[in-house]
Amino acid sequence: YSSWMWKDTSICYFFFKDDSDENKSATHALCAILHQLFKQNQALIKHAIPEYNSNGSMVAKLFSTLWGILLKAAADPKSDGIVCILDALDECSESSREQLIKHVAEFHSTNSTTAKLKFLITSRPYDSIKRCFSQNFSKGKLDLASVKLMGEGEHQMEEIRVEIDLVIDKRVKDFREERSREGVDDNAHVAIQEQLKKVENRTYLWMTLVFHEIMKMVGYAEDALLEEIGRIPPSVYDAYERILAKSRDKDKARKLLHIICAASRPLTLAEMNRAL
Repeated sequence: YSSWMWKDTSICYFFFKDDSDENKSATHALCAILHQLFKQNQALIKHAIPEYNSNGSMVAKLFSTLWGILLKAAADPKSDGIVCILDALDECSESSREQLIKHVAEFHSTNSTTAKLKFLITSRPYDSIKRCFSQNFSKGKLDLASVKLMGEGEHQMEEIRVEIDLVIDKRVKDFREERSREGVDDNAHVAIQEQLKKVENRTYLWMTLVFHEIMKMVGYAEDALLEEIGRIPPSVYDAYERILAKSRDKDKARKLLHIICAASRPLTLAEMNRAL
């Protein structure tokens, strides 16, 4: 983004992840947002001091208290604007998610002086989340046009494919430049570009996996490179299958995969080593 556009705005974000109690907690999200806000604008931390003096470290577990601090900070004349980005709301725990949606709806339903505070929330379009937004926004007589949970329609999928194609063009260009630095000068990149764009179900994860393998072929001769490119996995599943198939010990790889899938949280390398 252009720095001049946001120079007077504090950008705070939190990415929900259903892999631990903290990462799927709306209360923890507010803690993270306030922490970022106070780092960007230290003058606003005064709004947290009274609550900290009253509740001590427990303040980090009190959703309504943290929400009140955020509203007070946003209303402060020294705050020019705050944008809170909350990603993957569907991975927030259900009760915590409903609490957050309720407070966001109440905030938007009042003619508050904190209009400088804005929220950008992303989520998978689950019916339960749609209903929660609908119910809470209806209570405040709010226009549901500001809530748009989409992304799986044909039009949206086509937009995503176009965006992925732009990234493919950039990654192929980088690949060609890397080959040039290796002393290889040919038009193999054209075939790579065409082959990648033939894949129907292009996703960012698939593209990341595929380019991870392609970049290992930078020094290949054109014939060998084109032969490998012809075997590009057409889906994420195929890409993972190819990665796993390269293992020198398939039994150990299978056991490792089972441990990863069964673990209640991501394991450290030391824990993984012990379990294996």
